[in-house]
Amino acid sequence: MLKDKDNSNGHMDISDSLPSLQFETALTAEQSLLLPLRSRAHCSTTGCLVSACYLVSVMNATRKEVFVAKNKTRAAQRIMQMGIDGDPAKIGIIGCGRLGRQLIKVLKTYSNVSNELIYVSTRRPESLSDFANAGMNVDFNNVWVASKCDVIFICCLPAVVNQICAEIKNHLTPDKLIYSFVAGYTAKKMANIMNFTNIIKPDFNWTDLSSKLPWSVAVLPSDCLGKKQLVEKFCPLFELTQPIVDDESEERLPVLPVFLDMHWLMRVVYACVNYATSQQVMSDVAVDIANKVFFQSVKMETTMKEILLEEHFHLPPESVATQLFETTESDHSTYLEQTNISMHQSTPAEAYFPYWDLTSVGSKVQLADVLKGSKSLRRAFIKRFSASFDKVIQF
Repeated sequence: MLKDKDNSNGHMDISDSLPSLQFETALTAEQSLLLPLRSRAHCSTTGCLVSACYLVSVMNATRKEVFVAKNKTRAAQRIMQMGIDGDPAKIGIIGCGRLGRQLIKVLKTYSNVSNELIYVSTRRPESLSDFANAGMNVDFNNVWVASKCDVIFICCLPAVVNQICAEIKNHLTPDKLIYSFVAGYTAKKMANIMNFTNIIKPDFNWTDLSSKLPWSVAVLPSDCLGKKQLVEKFCPLFELTQPIVDDESEERLPVLPVFLDMHWLMRVVYACVNYATSQQVMSDVAVDIANKVFFQSVKMETTMKEILLEEHFHLPPESVATQLFETTESDHSTYLEQTNISMHQSTPAEAYFPYWDLTSVGSKVQLADVLKGSKSLRRAFIKRFSASFDKVIQF
C-alpha cells in the first residue's frame, strides 16, 4: 500500500498499518500487476475535476472582460473594479452519477458557481433532491440544459452519448462550449455527430516513469483539489519545470501518474477567444482579453497579441470551422453566419478572428512553442492556473 509520507496528493490512508484491511490483500499475484490502473484512474478523475474548474474560471473571467469591453458604462467599470462577475456562465451537466456529483461539488467550491447557475439533467432527478432543495435546477431534460447553458459538461455513459448528441445538436450556438468526459469518444468524433466544433475533451498522458509514482486512492478525487501544490502540477506547463531524464527522447521527470497534455491547454485558450469572437469583439481586443485572463496582466515581455493575430496563418486550414463574414444567400443561414453578416456591415472582416475548430487545435501551434520557450510566461501561466483555486483552498 502507498505510504502516507510518499502520497503525492497528501492524504492519509487509515489502513496503512492494518494489512488485513488493505485492498491488495485479497488480490492474486496476477491481479496485483493491474494495481497501477487503480491509481491512474483516480488521478485521471482528479485531473478531470481540476481541468473543469480551471475552464470555468477562465471562461467566466473572459465573459467578464467581454461584458466590460462591450458596455463602456460606469456601472460596467464598477463591476470590474469590485471583482464581480459581469456575465457568469450558466453551467449545464448532462448525466449526474458519481463523476457528475463530484463535478458539482468542486465547481461550487473552487469555481464560485452559485446554485441558481447550475442546470442538471439526469435520468433520476428525484435522487438529486438535495441539490434541487439547495436551489439548483434539476430535471431529466437534455434539450433544456443545452438551450439554457453556456458551458455544458457531458458526463454520461458511452452507451447513451449518441442519443444525447442527437437531442441537443440543434440547440447549440457558437457562444456555447461542450466539455466531454465520455470515455471512448474523442472530441472529433462528437463534433462529427453533432456538427458542432466548440468541444473540448481533456486528454491524459502517462509514461513508464509516471505510472510508478505514488498516488493515494484513500479519498474522493474531489477532495484532492484542496492542495494547491498538487493542483498546480496538473497544469501541462508545470512538467516543463522538471529536469530531463532522457536526452534522446527529451522525457522529463514526471510529477503525476497521469498528466494533461498541451492540446487541452491550447483548446482552452482558443475556446475563450471563440467566445469573444462570437460576441463581436474585435481581434485586437480579444487578444488583450486573453492575455489578461491567462496571464493576469496586459504588460508581459511577450504578449499574446502578436502570437494570436498571426496564428491563423500557421494553423492548418481545418482548424478554421467558419471564416467570419462569409455571407450566404441561403434562407437557412446559421446563427454564426447571421452574426457575421451583421458584423460585416460595420467592420472589415480582417478585424475579427475566424471561428476556430477546437478539435483541430493541438500543441503544434505558435502559442504553445512560445509558452514552452519562455520561463517568465510559463511562470505567469502556472501562477494564473493555480490562482483559479485560491479563493477557497486551505493551505
